[in-house]
Amino acid sequence: MNRNRVELKTLIVILACAGLVGCATLGQDKSQPVVTQADSSARDGAAAVTPPPGVQVTTVQAEPNSTVAELQQLIENKAVSELRTSYNGSYGASLLFKRDTLTYYVALFQNQKFWRVIKTLDHAKAERTYKQFVEETNQLAEVDLKRIRLEADYAHTEKQLNERSDELSVLKNDLEVQRQQQALVTAQQAAAKREAEQLAKQQQEAHEQLKALQERIRALEAQRAALSR
Repeated sequence: MNRNRVELKTLIVILACAGLVGCATLGQDKSQPVVTQADSSARDGAAAVTPPPGVQVTTVQAEPNSTVAELQQLIENKAVSELRTSYNGSYGASLLFKRDTLTYYVALFQNQKFWRVIKTLDHAKAERTYKQFVEETNQLAEVDLKRIRLEADYAHTEKQLNERSDELSVLKNDLEVQRQQQALVTAQQAAAKREAEQLAKQQQEAHEQLKALQERIRALEAQRAALSR
């Protein structure tokens, strides 16, 4: 009797375990695979995130197992053809094509360093991505282009400032020379005027002396003439 009870309990435990296993099996969604394959469109490259305006972009070394490194190797091996390239400041976008695999590579770069690379077999997607990257270069380069224009304007203004400073220095020197010359001329004129006044005074005195002398001469001549009679 006790043996039968032990066997019954053992059977109940086995059935309970089997039921749990069955529930676990039924609870699993057979529509979802255990290992999920990555979306091919994500591998081909989803829309890249544009950095916020004003954020400085730092070029980093490409990872060995990356699309950037793959494209760099293809370019070094001359295994891709350049279809389109657009430059805006230090930024640029390129569309390249690998003939043997019909694969397109769309690259966004800065200072000749790849920043983002999208790989796809879809020609239309490649063209769209290239146009998107070109538009991004327009936006990203705006700050660089503005800086270039401001640098040119500053250099031009600084050049004009130096030229005007030189012109001002010349004018100041000219004015100083003119003032010195004016002072010299004024002094010379004053001296000449004093000399002329002195000469006029001397001339007047000499004239008066000459007149007095002539009067004495006439007086003496008159006396001599009177004595001669």
